[in-house]
Amino acid sequence: MHAVAEPFNPARCGTVLRCLLRLLRLLFLLPAMALGACDTIQYYSQSLAGQLEVLRRARPVEKVLHDPATPGDVREALLFVEDVLEFARTEMHLPDNDSYRHYAELGRPFIVWNVFAAPELSLDPLPWCFPVAGCLHYRGYFSESGARRFAESLEQRGLDTYVGGVSAYSTLGWFRDPVLDTMLRRSAPEIVKLLLHELTHQLLYLPGDPEFNEAFAETVAGIGVERWLSARPRMEAERFYADQSREEDFFKLILAGKRELEDVYRSDADADLKRARKLAMAADLRRRYQQLSRDWEMPDKYLDWFAGGINNARLAAVSTYRERVPDLLRVFRSAGEDLETFYVLAATLGKCSVTARREWLQSGRIDERC
Repeated sequence: MHAVAEPFNPARCGTVLRCLLRLLRLLFLLPAMALGACDTIQYYSQSLAGQLEVLRRARPVEKVLHDPATPGDVREALLFVEDVLEFARTEMHLPDNDSYRHYAELGRPFIVWNVFAAPELSLDPLPWCFPVAGCLHYRGYFSESGARRFAESLEQRGLDTYVGGVSAYSTLGWFRDPVLDTMLRRSAPEIVKLLLHELTHQLLYLPGDPEFNEAFAETVAGIGVERWLSARPRMEAERFYADQSREEDFFKLILAGKRELEDVYRSDADADLKRARKLAMAADLRRRYQQLSRDWEMPDKYLDWFAGGINNARLAAVSTYRERVPDLLRVFRSAGEDLETFYVLAATLGKCSVTARREWLQSGRIDERC
């Protein structure tokens, strides 16, 4: 079944604290999976404490704007966000609710750090399942040290891991998601794309299919930022599109390497040969990236991604967000590039199983249903 998240409704929980308590009861109904009970309690405790801290710091945007102590750049950014929300409502037909009507200053580079993991010789990411959100390909931590400790514990079990910081996440309408200072450090088009991505999660979210959810949000956000830029100065659009083109080339390179490595893992080669080919693929991807980026304005833009070491978890993380985007863009074009028709088609796909939905998207049979 597909799931369209409802906006935050105080009548449902009464108060933020009661909502947190309700979620806590839901969370502890969840089986511990491969985790011990102590680890489970610690994980959900930090999740709830982190979310509560964000809500505690959130102030109505209107108050922040009228506060004489608010820096000018923050005030300007918040006014910009208000314009983006109006664009999201009127042009993109995305939810219009209490999200992003508050502002929280966290004073750190990211709001959460996500931990991805995969077996040594497989590109299938480990799932972690939660109430409401369903199964995800990562586990989020409100502190970098907590995320890295968990990653180290997985590495001790022989798993590949990757820890990546994120600037925002969606509570799917359970809480009033605030604008964060971590979001405002981006360029204007990037802020537009980020807000549209998170609002799309509130429009349509399919528990248990993170690849679809992230690709759908990324697709809508990409369509939206194109429409937003069409009414902006040409120079601003050209800079963004040049950057996006480089990003697209980078992701194509990584996904091509991932597919080649998948063929290796599926082959009859023994484990030692697969490990050797894995190392060779990592070196080859670095070499290909150097060739790809040598004429770029900023050829070292993605060097940090390579610096952490290329492994299955890192490749799986890219796949989660990007691999289904071309398929969904094809569905969008089949809908006559009409957003509301596209949303209906995407929601219809939510009635399929994860496997059937993936096969339908890959097949290109846009006139059929799974």
